[in-house]
Amino acid sequence: MSETLPEDPKLTCKSATIHFIYSFCLESKGGSFLIDLKSFIKEAEGGEYGVTEGKPESRSQITPHLNFKTLEGWSVLPDLEGSVDGEPIIIRRLLRIMSVGATCCISVELPKRDGHAFCKDDVMKVLKLIRQRDADAPNPLEVPGFSSGTIFSLFQFTVDKLLEASSFDRLEKKEKLIDLSPGTESQTPWVVTLLEVDEPVGKAFCSDFLNTENPLARKAEAIRPFMPEIAPILFRSIGESGLVLEPAYLPANGDNFGFFNMNLDARLFVTMSRRSVLCICSEKDKDPASYFMPGLLDLCEMVRVRWHMLAVMHRIVDESVRNMRATTGVRPARERLLEIIRFREWLATSLEDPGIYILAGDALSKLHEKLQMIFRLSELRESIIGKINLLDRLYADVLQSGWMDQLSASLQYPKTVE
Repeated sequence: MSETLPEDPKLTCKSATIHFIYSFCLESKGGSFLIDLKSFIKEAEGGEYGVTEGKPESRSQITPHLNFKTLEGWSVLPDLEGSVDGEPIIIRRLLRIMSVGATCCISVELPKRDGHAFCKDDVMKVLKLIRQRDADAPNPLEVPGFSSGTIFSLFQFTVDKLLEASSFDRLEKKEKLIDLSPGTESQTPWVVTLLEVDEPVGKAFCSDFLNTENPLARKAEAIRPFMPEIAPILFRSIGESGLVLEPAYLPANGDNFGFFNMNLDARLFVTMSRRSVLCICSEKDKDPASYFMPGLLDLCEMVRVRWHMLAVMHRIVDESVRNMRATTGVRPARERLLEIIRFREWLATSLEDPGIYILAGDALSKLHEKLQMIFRLSELRESIIGKINLLDRLYADVLQSGWMDQLSASLQYPKTVE
């Protein structure tokens, strides 16, 4: 006997939390890409944004296969209350500082209110607090004591406050790798959206349908009416007219991105696009959401910060490759060699990836693989190794060329005076 659902259901939720995950790299004011994490934590302990050594409780996963100690720092900042187009919101911020870089997760919650339901448009208003394209004018974010109206500007403000009393800088800012023009946003965050829903949304997304003849087909049928409203949230549509979903993205193949549950437990629906993760549950503070979400956010932050470090490293190494021949005879050979050594040490740090050995859950392991594919971590690692090897070869060529010039000069005979 099949379960009945309304003919024209609408997406509503009793609460929504949108996590915006930004990332940045650190550089000591002495110019080293390899930061002394213990020194940074010690410096920041007494600051306004006091940093604590260890891993935040809000990012604790289920017991891993190998529970190694991890060296990182974190800071949970006081909640901020504000509004988006008059809708009350709560903003939470978490800073994590790791050996490869740092993340700033800004979580915007549309809190649960008795007798009030949020719709797709309410969630989209929050998502559009980030600039989707240059012509966009983000909706105003109103937070007492904070003048600018975007999530990105709140990220900038938070990081600047963290670093103002330390001996560290933002690497990409100091090296002028990012566009700091007024009104621009130099990065787009990774987004994780959690919708806490009631029926009929919960019945469609969070039921197993095992009492039906074909549970998989029945669940797909139940989800389909919600797709027009879910699609702009999942794929973070930039069009004002919404999104007309291509049928190829219907839940037919688990190797594609689309509307199918990537989680093992049917009570928490988890799906992913190349721009965000969408989670739907009936009770966010109860299992399985209460233990799954911390692990998911932890994975997203670990992958994001490694992607950021590798992307920044590519830009800096590209510049060094261009300059290697141009600076022949200007920069001492030892200076160029020390730069290559510094890149190799930096590369060694980028290869650290605790996600490889700490994951214990089936769903989280698969999500980790998807995240690494989306952010192209393997490709970035392989290509940066190739570039540094090329830089090493260029250095050897420059040395050999200089040696041959010296040899040629020494073999020249003085002109005969007639």
